[in-house]
Amino acid sequence: MSDADLSPSRPLNLNESLIWQLSVTGRLIRTLLDSELTDAGPQAIAVLVRLQEHDGLTQAELARRQRVEAPSMSGMVDRLVRAGYVTRQPHPDDRRSVCVYITDAGREIVDQSRPTVQRVRDEVFADLTEEDQATLVALLTKVLGRIPGP
Repeated sequence: MSDADLSPSRPLNLNESLIWQLSVTGRLIRTLLDSELTDAGPQAIAVLVRLQEHDGLTQAELARRQRVEAPSMSGMVDRLVRAGYVTRQPHPDDRRSVCVYITDAGREIVDQSRPTVQRVRDEVFADLTEEDQATLVALLTKVLGRIPGP
């Protein structure tokens, strides 16, 4: 059954629901990574990886790229600053904004997390070929592009 076929005459089967499957899968993977990445959780690691890709993003731009609300990103950056993984500096052209920069300690925690993330990925997606995984990423990228939000 597809989520599009939600007619009242047909009983709903959550185990065949794409939305339910995606929701549960995402939650369980995040819970697993939270338990494995004890120094910095998966959300923090994702922000640090984003900064490795584009250091010096504003908090607003980080929030947009991570698809979270600005206050959530502000709290995350506060925690990362306290941990010594990032620093904030005034934006050179916009005094209302601050830019976030990854520190050497932030780079180190990302490097330390890589084997754990790789192992979890390998375990979770063991039944999918590399091609399957690439297809799944491409499909999810399309889906994410259609979802409005932060």
